[in-house]
Amino acid sequence: TTGAGDLFVAGFLHRYLQNYSVKECCELGHMLGKEIVQVYGAQLPDSTWDYLLGAMEEGTESQGSQEDPYTEMIPKSAYEIISVT
Repeated sequence: TTGAGDLFVAGFLHRYLQNYSVKECCELGHMLGKEIVQVYGAQLPDSTWDYLLGAMEEGTESQGSQEDPYTEMIPKSAYEIISVT
């Protein structure tokens, strides 16, 4: 498998433990899960980690990349699921 779920949870928990909002936790989880499914295997190359760390510091996931039409939809959906349980 690609590890998308593992990276989503890792990103979510990383921000959750730093007292971010649930929406912000979901956004980082989404960003990480989105990146791992774009590579062969379940390990991100160093260049992708560099990009992700830069995006995390700036608080954005676009950082010059193509606009993702699902960026806003997925964190909102995840937030709704989490807030119901």
